[in-house]
Amino acid sequence: MTVVLRAEDYEYIAEGSAHLIAAYHGPEGSLLSGKVLRIALEDSAEAGDSEEQFIRSVMMPLIGGKYADPGTPVPCTREFLEELEKRVEPFRKHGKVAHAIDKERPSVLLKRNFSAGFGEGSWCLELKPKYYLTARSRLLPPELSEKYRTAFFEMLFDRGAVGAYNPADLLSGDRVRIARAVRELW
Repeated sequence: MTVVLRAEDYEYIAEGSAHLIAAYHGPEGSLLSGKVLRIALEDSAEAGDSEEQFIRSVMMPLIGGKYADPGTPVPCTREFLEELEKRVEPFRKHGKVAHAIDKERPSVLLKRNFSAGFGEGSWCLELKPKYYLTARSRLLPPELSEKYRTAFFEMLFDRGAVGAYNPADLLSGDRVRIARAVRELW
């Protein structure tokens, strides 16, 4: 697929510590309609092939290709990334440690825009395997022993803010825990 990326066709959606997401809002009928770009930020480790493999081998069989997209790398220029960074900067959250877009990357990841297109009242859930994990390293000092007992998700979020939701319940295999987790998402 040959794609011409133009910064003026994209709007800021969100970002995490490693990537920024920009949604296509250019001319309708384009191959890019209904897509987002996942753009690496500076100082972020790139999961790359392992993430794509996880999506293909775990998520797609579990929930189907309609709901999981490993993405397609699309070549881009430094000029495109510079222009896009200028365009999205006013919409980025201030006060958060925001990394600049990594303008040395030769490509961005084109993915389906799951935050749009399923109709009114739809929602998007990002499952992050790291949220289910507890530390297992012998290198972790004793003063951080809580990490051995507490899942990353529980340390990251204030329990009052997320209620009884626990992402580990979604993959537990226990119908009661799965149902509780889905209910708590509302």
